[in-house]
Amino acid sequence: MFQKSLDINPEGIAPDAITAEIAEINYEFLHLLIHPDAHDARPLLGLGSGVLTALELLEPEELRRIAGVPLLLAEFSPFPGFAEVRDDARLGLLPSRQESPWFAELNQFANRLLTCIWQTSRRDPMMTSLLMGVSRATACQLAAFGFSSISQYSVQAGNLLQVRMGRHPRFWADLVRLVRTGSDYQQAVSRLALIPLSVTENSGRAPVVADQLYAHPRR
Repeated sequence: MFQKSLDINPEGIAPDAITAEIAEINYEFLHLLIHPDAHDARPLLGLGSGVLTALELLEPEELRRIAGVPLLLAEFSPFPGFAEVRDDARLGLLPSRQESPWFAELNQFANRLLTCIWQTSRRDPMMTSLLMGVSRATACQLAAFGFSSISQYSVQAGNLLQVRMGRHPRFWADLVRLVRTGSDYQQAVSRLALIPLSVTENSGRAPVVADQLYAHPRR
């Protein structure tokens, strides 16, 4: 599924196709989060047990709707090769978890994602910053890396993978609730609202109040 997504922004690709590629990446990442072999690892990649349980209860089509948000739901923290980029605390995996088949899948996903972000940064650093959870400065520096550097950093990629917006007080909980109870209009508005949230995240400014970003379903 994911291997065709290594070129997110090749020249001439329409925005709708880029959105579809991001959705495929997100969908694979969501399946890693709810994988049965990872069920006893809570929290997981920065996501709490309550949200993980809610994700497990979603139907495949509801997971697809979450995956369709216009930005990657996975990130590296810190980014491989840029330990100074992110200083927020990271919940690592236990050594026993890193020896499981599930972690082997996670590591493969992380390696492909790292290559994907690197290739995209070489074409469009601004888009890399906006959609992929890295600052524009990092995207520009990343674009200068060669293949050997990316291969070297891929060794640590699986250990640095996190959910994006994992520290936001309501991002994931609201996302799950909206796909279950929100109207199509509310879901569309909320997806669009993620763009300014991504800009705020990468600018280093204080997070925008969640009520300004999400169109909550009416009770």
